Amino acid sequence: MLSKLKTDNRYVIFCCFAFLFLLTISPFIIFKFPILVDYPNHLTSFYIQANIDNDQWLRENYLIKWVAKPYIIIEWFGGVLARYVDIYLAGRIVLISGILFICAGGLLIRKVINGYVDLWTCAIFTLIYNYVLFFGFVNYYVSSGLALIAMGLWIKLRDINTIANILLFSAISTALYFCHLYALGVYAIFVIGYESGLIKYANNKLFSANTVKTLSQFLLPFILYFIWWSNYTQNGPFVFYNYGDFTAKIIALFSPFAFDFSQHDLLLILLILISVFILRLVHPGGVGIYDNMKIPLLSLLIVVILMPSSLAGTWGTDFRYPFIFMALFVVSIKFDENNKNALHSRNYLLVLVFAITCYKIYYVSDNWKKINQQYQEFENALQYVDRGSKVLAIQDDAKNLTGYNPRLYDHMPALSIIQRSTFWPNLFTYGNSIYPTSRTEHIDTAASPNLTFNDLINHKYKNGDLYGVNCKVYWETWQQDFDYLISIRFNNLSTIDLKNLNLKFRGSFFDIYQIIHQQIVEKPS
Repeated sequence: MLSKLKTDNRYVIFCCFAFLFLLTISPFIIFKFPILVDYPNHLTSFYIQANIDNDQWLRENYLIKWVAKPYIIIEWFGGVLARYVDIYLAGRIVLISGILFICAGGLLIRKVINGYVDLWTCAIFTLIYNYVLFFGFVNYYVSSGLALIAMGLWIKLRDINTIANILLFSAISTALYFCHLYALGVYAIFVIGYESGLIKYANNKLFSANTVKTLSQFLLPFILYFIWWSNYTQNGPFVFYNYGDFTAKIIALFSPFAFDFSQHDLLLILLILISVFILRLVHPGGVGIYDNMKIPLLSLLIVVILMPSSLAGTWGTDFRYPFIFMALFVVSIKFDENNKNALHSRNYLLVLVFAITCYKIYYVSDNWKKINQQYQEFENALQYVDRGSKVLAIQDDAKNLTGYNPRLYDHMPALSIIQRSTFWPNLFTYGNSIYPTSRTEHIDTAASPNLTFNDLINHKYKNGDLYGVNCKVYWETWQQDFDYLISIRFNNLSTIDLKNLNLKFRGSFFDIYQIIHQQIVEKPS
């Protein structure tokens, strides 16, 4: 009877899952610019890879170097796509691939631990629009989906022949290493935690063939990492470890549910917490976690708590793993089919899942619609920038900005590289395949945010100095080193009154200035 019920529900589950998937990716289909903080930099990286051989200006400003290090597979994938389709379409395909991988990973894990896929798997859609995606951590976002798939494959195939196991999962672990180091890390934590759980709940031996299979798959990635890190040269000084304050930890805790931590997000999180609390009071019992998932979840939770805000020059490390933890937690929830309270809880939670998913899509679409108009205005104005020029950007403090997060404009100037083959110093370099040339290396920075006007005119800074956290000075002689200045001014209507700046275009929220280089007159001998 239960088997027949599962078969009858299969089509309902498929239709619900397909509907939510199409609804979730709809903003990426509708809008040219997915408004995500770091996304323009990744998009530009794809563009440079695809066009550098045919663009003399790109060749003067950038180099492509492929070396055996993390973070390169997703960048390579985007670059290959950009050779055959429009660059903006290529970027959206990469992001949609990430959503597809996350959903596929959730489905696979639910299937192997539950025995079948049920409607509860749709709960994973509430986590798709999260803080990781908001910041546009494209490589990690896509790789996290691949890590979830790898976890499901480990549960399903861990008992295959030892040699086949070692070969297959060594290949998977190595692929994850080249996708993203943190994706490999979360997969390793899960696998070791899963095997530890089997020792507790299935009475497996501590040292056995399973131990060899578990650990041997990480041997090659460890060797590759050791070689890479031994030869790794950081672009300037950096803070290796910063745990972060209490506020950062609270943000990390709720980051799987929040997109941009706007007022709407905070109210949504509060609604979720209150709804779950009331639901458990009204319908107690009957809900738990599958035994074989308890230790992996506990292992990952410990890492989530201990993870600092920045590590080895990488910012935002503390809100990357909570997303994966919550995805695993959601697909690991067990509802007692013989308990009415559990079934009532599941039904009410599914209603909440559908409501939250629909609201998030509406909220994101509404914001992207407005900001897409601004991005399009900026893209059109780039015709006033000469091809191959060097562009510097400053950004006002947006105290009076309403309805938008100012971080969404941080990497907007990267579009000048796509439109005009410029050099923009804030492009991600050194961390992936893109490097500055000798012509531009002295004014490159791979980590710093846009400057303020006060930073620009403050003469105490020298190139190479460290300011803030992992931020390197590169603008000391900006009047000679750069050709154009982009001022993102938001509500500030004043123009910059400097004699070496010529206003070329005034937009609704930005200005483009040409920098008039001072003539150096040689004294007669």
